[in-house]
Amino acid sequence: MLAQLVRRVSIGVGSSALAQALGAVRAILLVPFFLRAWGPDVYGHWIALTALASNLNLLDLGGQNYIANLLAVHHSRGEEDGFRARLSEGVSLFLLIGLACFIVTTALLALFCVVPVPGLARTLARWEAGVLWLLAAQGLVLSVPGGVYATVYRASGRYARGEMAGNAGRVTVLIVLLVALIWRVSPLTFAAWTFGSWAVVTLAYIWDTRRHIPGCVGLRINVEEARRARTHLSGSVQFLLISVAQTVRLQAALLIVAATSPAATVAVYSTHRTLAAIPGYVGTLVQGPMVPELTFLWAQQRIDTLCKATFVMIRAVSVASGAAAVFLWITAPLLYTRWTGQHLEIHPILMAVLLVQAVLAAGWSTSTWALLATNEHRPVAAWLVLNAVITITGGIVLAGRFGATGVAAAGVFADVLCGVGMMPQAVSAFLRVPPRRVYVGLIFATAAPIAFVIIGVIVRALLHGWWTVGGFMILSAALLYPILMFVLGTDGPARAWGMLRAMRPQTSS
Repeated sequence: MLAQLVRRVSIGVGSSALAQALGAVRAILLVPFFLRAWGPDVYGHWIALTALASNLNLLDLGGQNYIANLLAVHHSRGEEDGFRARLSEGVSLFLLIGLACFIVTTALLALFCVVPVPGLARTLARWEAGVLWLLAAQGLVLSVPGGVYATVYRASGRYARGEMAGNAGRVTVLIVLLVALIWRVSPLTFAAWTFGSWAVVTLAYIWDTRRHIPGCVGLRINVEEARRARTHLSGSVQFLLISVAQTVRLQAALLIVAATSPAATVAVYSTHRTLAAIPGYVGTLVQGPMVPELTFLWAQQRIDTLCKATFVMIRAVSVASGAAAVFLWITAPLLYTRWTGQHLEIHPILMAVLLVQAVLAAGWSTSTWALLATNEHRPVAAWLVLNAVITITGGIVLAGRFGATGVAAAGVFADVLCGVGMMPQAVSAFLRVPPRRVYVGLIFATAAPIAFVIIGVIVRALLHGWWTVGGFMILSAALLYPILMFVLGTDGPARAWGMLRAMRPQTSS
């Protein structure tokens, strides 16, 4: 069983990394085929239509995370009937929401085919309305309820299988879309191919889950089940609020820079932020497979093990993200100008501020995983909303004098106040430990990457060019054992195996 747990988590991280890689490949690979098939004007039109339709996915109202946690609780306790009941309620509710919104969307598209669209000063062309209709069908009829249903993989301890099934679906759809673009089909036909491909993939998910997850057999989808699920909406909306707050915080910062600085500064800020976001992928890769394990621990009332796992994850993600941040600090000056086609220059202070924010976020955001995994996420939503307000207010105040760096500094201040400052209060109350323990653990975790900073400063002072990168990697390798001791404790590997053994689910998965 222990070997199965280790295998489940490690494969989960790998499959999550593959999913992100496939997403990047799709975004890069399809662009030249789009341009060859349609030209830049039609392709730009397609981007605008897909961006508009993508907002419909918010209508899942955060239900994926909330329902997944409920399902994981029932699975960990061996409550198959409860698992089936919550799944029936969740899918019924969000299918009903999706269908209702799709009917409204269809009516609006029909209206705007004969009445000018507000702000556009013209009616929609039939092909535009058709593309939007198909994209809406994909988002509202397939993605919203299908996303809730797909959480059964995560909730039943089969996260890696779910990710690999998703990867197989992504590869299949990518091949289909490549063929469509090679044949130079119209945007309307392309949208139809996209919808058809994802419909087949969704049916494949249903077939696979019914074979391997008993709770998916005998699903009841009807209005009565949707009515029972109304009690889940308040918790789901809190997850939606978290997503909206994070999105608003990022987009508002960019808009503030755009409103107070030249266009070139906007490009500098955007590209620096893109690079500084890379350390955040460390947490993303680990969070997916770890969150359901945390849910299982909480459902079985193994709070002590849950607490230990949380602190290990905080230290591990902070150290790995810190190492990645310092690596970027060293390599960015060597690559940035070439990456931007000699049009932009690196801004060291701005990059440093954004990287500091990334390292801080690695610590405080990881500390909230246990709350997010157990539907105790309301304080997280509240503090993230306040974080967004402070970021926006501070950005407006500082942008005039300090430009893009001031906006970035406002984000760091908000993270220190609401993240490092206040999140530990909610975490300590949930884990039943003194707040001081969480604060000390978080401060030590976020301070641990200072060792990498010292190495970075030394190699930049003594070496030049790519020699600094090689020197940093060699010297950092010497820290592997001390890092293991810091993350897992002085008993190192023995403690790691002990924690993994304690995390072993008590029901078969």
